Amino acid sequence: MSPRWSVQLAVDPSESGPLSGVMSIARVAEMRGMSVAGPSPADPDGADTVTFELETPEAKDARLLAQHLIEKMRVAAGLPRLREPTPVVWVAPMSEGWASSQRFLSTARELLDSEHYEMAVLAAQVHLELQVGILVRQAVAASGSTAIAKQTEGQRGWAPHDRLGRPVIEALLSVDVTEFPDWPEYRAHISRRNAIAHAGQPVEEEDAKASLGVVTNLWLWLNAAAMGPDRP
Repeated sequence: MSPRWSVQLAVDPSESGPLSGVMSIARVAEMRGMSVAGPSPADPDGADTVTFELETPEAKDARLLAQHLIEKMRVAAGLPRLREPTPVVWVAPMSEGWASSQRFLSTARELLDSEHYEMAVLAAQVHLELQVGILVRQAVAASGSTAIAKQTEGQRGWAPHDRLGRPVIEALLSVDVTEFPDWPEYRAHISRRNAIAHAGQPVEEEDAKASLGVVTNLWLWLNAAAMGPDRP
């Protein structure tokens, strides 16, 4: 079984409807999931997106396949062909198995839309820790170090602010998490998340949007660091 990758591409809002109607044409053996969605809470004025979950040997293979598939969809939907490849929002590793490791991000957005703001904040943090854990395990495997593998084996949570997890994340991904541009906003999100989890504190829509936005941006910042300068 090849590794699984998530590839998200940006499309014009006028195109997401027609593309939704021809999703079946993109079904290939490597496909494990696909969705079309509106702008992310992290960028509410941004583009609509098409996200593919693909099993391919390398991240570059997944990106190329996703861009090939969306071109097939554009033709089937009667949309004009682009002069340049469809812009990439992210290429990110996923965990193996039948359940999508990005399902908590989708769930957080659904909860936000249905006005379950507290649960949206909690789901966003689950997404972050799950995806950071995947980046850590990928980096451990790439290091080939049995000592590092043994050190990280028992770690269950991978919150970037955690006193035990943070040094490992920073060492393996060669980052200082406090250099994330929105680190204070992330800390505010953690305070919000803890107040919900431990005291049932209610939150407003704008706070939930802020949490989902900063969590998404921190994950993508760490994902870019993990992929390195030659990321696809």
